[in-house]
Amino acid sequence: MNRDEAKFILRAYHLSGGDAADPQFRGALEMLKHDLELASWFAQEQAIDKKLPEKFQAFPVPPELRGHLLAARKVVALRAWWRGPAWIGTAVASLAVLAALAILLTRTPEQRQFTEYHSYIAATAAKLDHLDLLTNDLVQIRQWLGRHSAPEDFIVPAKLNGKSSVGCRVFAWNGQKVSLVCFKLENK
Repeated sequence: MNRDEAKFILRAYHLSGGDAADPQFRGALEMLKHDLELASWFAQEQAIDKKLPEKFQAFPVPPELRGHLLAARKVVALRAWWRGPAWIGTAVASLAVLAALAILLTRTPEQRQFTEYHSYIAATAAKLDHLDLLTNDLVQIRQWLGRHSAPEDFIVPAKLNGKSSVGCRVFAWNGQKVSLVCFKLENK
């Protein structure tokens, strides 16, 4: 236990000394015997704790304070949530349905088609068991894809430039051929 931990524990120590038997305080109280700076700090804390009740007694509580506080209290009757106006819930539900319809209807067919394409390619790539051509030469990959009537004029993303290609495969989606090119990324 360090000095800060001991201070944290000793801040809760009761003036009566009744906490001395508590195992949580024992270690911190033992440190007081060996650490003079901690002992000085604890003595100051104890002196402050002794003075606080005296200072609070210097401010007497006016006898009418309780009556004033109770009179000032505003009583608000709580209304059960199920008794609220039904039209609010209906309006919120209607707005949610309209928002969902607006989102679905404003998507263009191309967006829906790309989402379906993306899902198909992701699922197909996840269960990929082989490549049609294995080579690390991107020129050979482009030539092979061209010979198999698949798109070969793709642009390699900047993050993949300079990475070694592994091979490729051709997929069919909605009657069109799709080229898949795999790259080696950090031994993957």
